[in-house]
Amino acid sequence: MPYAVVIAFIVSLFTTSLADQTAFLADARYNKGEYGSYVTQTFKSNPQVTAAPIVNFMKPFTSCDDGSYLMICPRGTAVDPTLMILDVTGSPVWASTQKYGEVYNLQVQRYKGEPFLTFWGGNDSIGGHGIGTHFMLDQQYRERYRIHAASGLGADLHVFSITESGTALVSIYNKKLTNLSSKVGDERQGWIWDSIFQEVDLETGEAVFEWRANDHIDVAQSYAGVFMATEAFPWDAYHLNSVGKDDLGNYLISCRYLRAVTYIDGKTGDVLWQLGGHNNSFRDLSAGKATTFLGQHDSHFLQKDEENGKTFVTLFNNNGDWEHRASDQSTGLQIQLDLSAMTAEVSLEVFSPTAKVLSVSQGSYQTLPNGHIVLGYGLNGAMSEFSEDGKLLCEAYFQPLAKFGSGQVQSYRNLRFNWTAYPTTKPSLVFDEEEQKLFMSWNGATEVAAWLLVDSD
Repeated sequence: MPYAVVIAFIVSLFTTSLADQTAFLADARYNKGEYGSYVTQTFKSNPQVTAAPIVNFMKPFTSCDDGSYLMICPRGTAVDPTLMILDVTGSPVWASTQKYGEVYNLQVQRYKGEPFLTFWGGNDSIGGHGIGTHFMLDQQYRERYRIHAASGLGADLHVFSITESGTALVSIYNKKLTNLSSKVGDERQGWIWDSIFQEVDLETGEAVFEWRANDHIDVAQSYAGVFMATEAFPWDAYHLNSVGKDDLGNYLISCRYLRAVTYIDGKTGDVLWQLGGHNNSFRDLSAGKATTFLGQHDSHFLQKDEENGKTFVTLFNNNGDWEHRASDQSTGLQIQLDLSAMTAEVSLEVFSPTAKVLSVSQGSYQTLPNGHIVLGYGLNGAMSEFSEDGKLLCEAYFQPLAKFGSGQVQSYRNLRFNWTAYPTTKPSLVFDEEEQKLFMSWNGATEVAAWLLVDSD
């Protein structure tokens, strides 16, 4: 006799799309590395997802639930590089099953009014930078754009930022033979990695603006020691790692080895002012903390009060690089600039009180729409969220604390964004006869309100 069994599993609105293991909560054994260097889970309904981390929440991100997701790109010596979107419980919402090489900088950006997932994929084995492609996926996870640098140059991993005018800022590292005499003290030619950025038309691929560090900033401003400087092994004198464009058409850039944030004229390429470094333009009202940083990343304008001449700049202060240390902890800095008096003052410094995390490479500083601040620790698999006044609210480790600094689990930037997606794939359903259980998932779906399973005979 035919029969039908209807089983409805009502789950939370906007449920995660992969069934998963519960995250850890301040687990000491996790932090000692007793469960492994990179604790992951697999899914019977989607065995292609192989590198989803099980997070150790030092302070639960459920306390920071604003509807947005955690976006990370785990990579490193213990990791199969994977683009990941997690919800605030640590459950994976989407994990890319397509391989792009090493992956960096997963975020949501808008182009022509439409949201896209953007990221870089390619080869980062060059040493501190890479050559690859910037990808743009739509809300169905379909690849809509592949962005390269113009003029046959290779697109670097550090920067892909879509501007208000619908262009994209792209970073580039390119070999150049130049005069090193101002740095080394005698007449000498040598090869450098010149730091370049282009503003690229997304439809034509042509550069509408290009800036080259070596044309405007002398190599003598670099704090990095000259190493090799041969064509086979160029010297990385500048190390550009962030670029932003403001409403005046000028650019704010960060160069790690200049230890400076620099404001560039959008027409001439000239340096308008520099915060930090050898050619610092500002009088420091914070006993040196506003103009002295080391290995910094991810600088942004927070806001401008042009009527009163006040400007706020944010950045991730690594407080170290591969050869130098300024502190035992990386921090986020918010710096107030008075462009009339040319003064700089730290208005906010945020850091984790849970543990002293020093990231000598990579890192991110993000200001959320609600004013909260998200730090990503780059070299170390961790991210923290702070209140507008700097109180730690939420913190997640996807690497044991004991393994910090090892390079085993890294994620260049760790960010938060709202994201709505409707994958074209079908939900996956697997029945495990041994366990007599059904396992279901829908990788990337954000709008699942309920599972309805129907079996008939």
